[in-house]
This record gives sequence, C-alpha cells and structure tokens, in this order.
Amino acid sequence: MKNLYALLAVGALIFAGCASAPQTQKAVPKTQKPAVTVKKKAPVKIETTVFYPVKEISYYGDGGVDEITLYTYDENGVNLLKKEVFDSDKVLEEMEKYEYSGSMVAVIKRFDKNKELQGYHKLQYNKDKKLTVDAVYNAKDELQSKSEYVWKDGVKVTWKVFDSTGALLNTTNYIYKNGLNVRINNLNSGGDMADYFVIDYNVSRLPVKNTHYNKAGTVLDSRSFSYKDGHLVGSTVLRGNGSVKRKIVYSNDKDGNPVEILYMDAGNNVSERIVREYKSRKVISYVSE
Repeated sequence: MKNLYALLAVGALIFAGCASAPQTQKAVPKTQKPAVTVKKKAPVKIETTVFYPVKEISYYGDGGVDEITLYTYDENGVNLLKKEVFDSDKVLEEMEKYEYSGSMVAVIKRFDKNKELQGYHKLQYNKDKKLTVDAVYNAKDELQSKSEYVWKDGVKVTWKVFDSTGALLNTTNYIYKNGLNVRINNLNSGGDMADYFVIDYNVSRLPVKNTHYNKAGTVLDSRSFSYKDGHLVGSTVLRGNGSVKRKIVYSNDKDGNPVEILYMDAGNNVSERIVREYKSRKVISYVSE
C-alpha cells in the first residue's frame, strides 16, 4: 500500500489538475454456487421364499409304505442337521448327521439302525465355497476313498476319484458351451475314454435330453425331460434301442416344488410313489439401484 500511495503522489505532481488522489475500491467477491448434493437411493429390499423338504414317504406300487424319511434343520430352517430313514413300522433303518464349519457342511456321519457309527465324509471347500474334497472314512477313521473337484470360473470342470491308497480310479471331465454343461467324459484309471454323456438344452437353457454313449459312440441309454412353466414335470428313460425303460412323472405345488413323484414302467404301471412335504423360510437381501 505504501508503494501505491507513492505512485499516486507522483501522479498528482504530473497532473496538476487532479485535486486529490483517486480512491481505491475493494474487489467484490464472486458469488459461489452451492454444492449440489446427490442423494443416494436406498437399496431395494428383496424378500425371497426358500422351501426345504421336511418329510418324504416312499410307497410301493400297490400303495403300501416302503420308507419314511425325516429331515431335521436348525431353528432357522437353514442348516440340515439330521436325516433319518424309517421302515413302514417307523423303526429306524439308518441316519445321517451333519456338522458345520461356519455355513458349510464339514462332516457327514452315517449311522445304522442301532445308531452306531458306520462311517463319515470329511468335506473341504475353496474360497468360493465350492466343494473341492470329499474324503470317505470308516468307523475306524480309515480312509476308504477320496473325491477331488476342480472348479474354473464358478463351474465344476473335473472330478477325480481315488482309492484308499491314493491310486486314481477314474476321472470325469465336464465340458461347457455358452455357460451350459453340454458333455461329460468319463475316463478310466489309465486316462482312456470309458463312456460319455451329451446334454441338449431348450431355449430356456433347461436340459431336455441326456444321452449316454460308450467309448465307441454307441448309445447305451438316454433320458428326456419335459417342463411346464419352467418346472420339471416328466422324464423318460430309454434303452439304447430307443424303447422305453422307465417313466417319471412329477406333480408340483403352486410354488413349483415336486410334492409327488411317480416311477412307472413302459406300460405306465407304478412301481414307486414318493410324496414330499416342505416348509419355507424368508430370505432378505438388498440390491443397490
């Protein structure tokens, strides 16, 4: 400011007509626009109904009861804890119990009718919670067999089975196209083709035919599938020559759960009828728009 007044004084001497130095004006600050606050939309709440079986009764073709299976879950209906199979007189035949590590089944124990341990499965998973190892032990903790699974991009690509010594018994490879499993190759212990399956799909990406071939490419058998409103309602098993071996008919409730399954021969004679009962639970999730 001292320099400014000095310059003004010099100007006054040069221009005698100026009676006094000009006054300075303060700069007017520019008006700032208020920041625009973008209001985030609240996540959308989605409520889904999940159904799970609690009882299954198997009947002979003549209507008599064969077996009754009961499923026991935790109090939230999420984790299956026990599966019990009874005969027609409601006497226990066998039982399975499930032990968890977090949300995943870690051990499945098998018991006989006297509730004595017969063996168990020890399961392992990858970081995506996909099963990678299923090791089978007897009641003496001796390894009987082991299955190993390989996953890629979320789908199973290989399944290998080993005996108790670690020797490879067989390998199954799963082949995909457009995200659908279109072929399954079964290899023997030497890595040679044993047999294979070819799976066909409809426009809704539902399997409509599964054909089983031997290593030479000859059809051994096949199974076709039919749907209604996206739910499976029928399946027919054919022999290699194309004749009907067995038919399966599914009756679904309004939610698409199979509540009755009929197994019939080629003459539509019922050999087995299965009736299922379900319970449901609500699952809440949120999706950001």
